[in-house]
Amino acid sequence: MSGQPTLAELAEANAFALHDTEHWLHRRVERVDYVERAIHRRFSVDFSIPSGAQGQKFRPYRRLLDGRHVYYVPIAVLAKWPPLMAFTLRDQYGNAMPLLSSAKNREVDAAALIAAAPPGSLRTELEPMLTNVASLPAETHQGAPTARYSFRMLSDRLLATFRTLPAAERQGWERVLTLASVLVENSVLWARVTGWPWDRFIVKWAFDYPYEPSPILLRRVLVSLSWSASRFVIPVPSLGERGSLHLDVRPPDGLDAVHAELNLYPEPPAPWRRPARPDSSLLDQAMESAVAFATRLTDAIKARARAAFASVRPGEAPEETASYSVEPPVGETFVRVEPDRAYLYVSGLKRQYALAFIYMAPARDGLIRTGLIVASGIAILITALAAAGSPVSGDKSATVTTLVLVPGVLGFIAARAGEHPATKSHLQGVRILLLFSGALPVSAAIALVGFAAAARTIWIVLSVLAWTIVAVLAISWILPVKNAPEELGVGGQ
Repeated sequence: MSGQPTLAELAEANAFALHDTEHWLHRRVERVDYVERAIHRRFSVDFSIPSGAQGQKFRPYRRLLDGRHVYYVPIAVLAKWPPLMAFTLRDQYGNAMPLLSSAKNREVDAAALIAAAPPGSLRTELEPMLTNVASLPAETHQGAPTARYSFRMLSDRLLATFRTLPAAERQGWERVLTLASVLVENSVLWARVTGWPWDRFIVKWAFDYPYEPSPILLRRVLVSLSWSASRFVIPVPSLGERGSLHLDVRPPDGLDAVHAELNLYPEPPAPWRRPARPDSSLLDQAMESAVAFATRLTDAIKARARAAFASVRPGEAPEETASYSVEPPVGETFVRVEPDRAYLYVSGLKRQYALAFIYMAPARDGLIRTGLIVASGIAILITALAAAGSPVSGDKSATVTTLVLVPGVLGFIAARAGEHPATKSHLQGVRILLLFSGALPVSAAIALVGFAAAARTIWIVLSVLAWTIVAVLAISWILPVKNAPEELGVGGQ
């Protein structure tokens, strides 16, 4: 090849950079914030111009008159679909950077993926599959070929051939298969940078995507009552970074981070599917769920009692047992969880894909605690009326006025404008309970005015409902507390 290469030719020449980034991709930092009705992700990658084994040189796109070169460097991967909202790409000085079109990006990715494969007849045979993996969408609704289907065909063909391949060629195809697994749902971000071969660069990008609640109805109900924490899954696809990964997640206002995990995989895990219904009867399933919930509630009450006597916030370890001064071994994850952030870190990342799991729950000192106090006051008031059997002061109008004014207090503490959907999903059920609790005094006043003869009976029924609401809100205040996922009731999505 002579002159200025095409981008596809450039990707073929520089495909070695996709295999191993140990010496040139130094540090990746990501921050996740919950803004308005979306989730905002910001990235920063610190890298140098790649160099490969056996003196492989990274080929530039062209040389400028001052001696510097223009490079296209594969620094990360971005999801093929859906389109990224409010996407920005900038250099370390804040200048906007060009981005390849989707069609051109997938053409370049396909050329790089094919070139990364060991040469020979097997690569020639599998070239159409490799092209489809990089260029086709992961899923379609028209029955057309997909990248996921092509990847399955590629995997099956390679697994049937591996035993007959020499060791070096087999290792090469294993790396290609890992890379192909990432490109099923993602495209490579080729950053265009200008500089000298020994320069070090920083590229930053950001985008938004909408918040989506759990697809499981029961999980949404439990979360809305604050009986369960919610689990936010943050995919961190990569090109095999060997430097370090820093992930900083900030919960939205009103929610606390209670637990976090960073799991590493050799390839992207299979997409989540709703689990099949077990063979046991609905009654057996209900009994198992009830027993599990009772056990979790008992453990939570014990944990809160221990925390109260030990002066330790629920979900936190005693200070003397929490040590962050010892650096974890290379390749092992480090996680630190505070109410207002979850920080995850790993150095020497040797696998292709990471998933961060962030568990969040409402702050204990917010709406739930205040609502529990007011709801308890309402229950006490209605119980006192039921016990007295008549207006306490002997003045019916004063009793009615008192009962009608109480819901206004609940309306003042429950109303919250501009809440993030994630926070709202955690408190929606609690607000409904407070709405019912506020309706009870009004019902008691109506019973006193319109059904004086049966007022006491109605008050007894209303007091039972009031204390039931108090019990449900008390459970909402107690759960979840422990800093372990099995205690949070957050299985599945």
